[in-house]
Amino acid sequence: ELDVSVAIWGAGAVGLGLATALARPEKRLQLLVRNERLATTLREQGIRRTGLFGEIQVPASQLEVITHVEALLDQPPDWLLVCTKAFATPDLARELRPIATELTRTTRLLLCQNGWGNEIAFQDFWPQARLFHARIITGFHRRAAPHVEIPAHPPSPALGPLLGAREADRTDPAHQRRSAKKETVRGSPFFPLQAHAPSDVFPYQHLLR
Repeated sequence: ELDVSVAIWGAGAVGLGLATALARPEKRLQLLVRNERLATTLREQGIRRTGLFGEIQVPASQLEVITHVEALLDQPPDWLLVCTKAFATPDLARELRPIATELTRTTRLLLCQNGWGNEIAFQDFWPQARLFHARIITGFHRRAAPHVEIPAHPPSPALGPLLGAREADRTDPAHQRRSAKKETVRGSPFFPLQAHAPSDVFPYQHLLR
């Protein structure tokens, strides 16, 4: 069972998709949403997920939808997943910086975004040991404001440390491809995302421990 508190920044396809896996009846998941209209819809309807792994409904009662980053300080999460578009990263970092001293005491930051280098915006104020990146190549498609669909899913998503490799390796695409699977975090709060799980098992509910 998931026994940590989670906040997700971003209610696009990826944010909603991961929210459907990580929400739990016994612990409300925080969802940071900028759009007030979308926030209201999620508060009223919750999230619906359809697609490869069947249909589920996350009731609104399992979500705490917030619209301002400062609200994270009321109950700092164990994990903050950034699921926004990569181009928004500099703005997110500027918003997090003023409250980072308080958040970093308890919160790990996990970047669930496209591309490489998004961590640079956070490196000078977020501890290296609490900064992670997720490479999760799953087809999340937002059908409507509260509805996300999974039309495609690969066999082996990978998680790994951001800053443990040498700089030369981090910038070498060939090394990145070789390392993506073998450098899964071990002995850390992460563990592999069920690389050998049956294809009908949605693995993201085991993302965090």
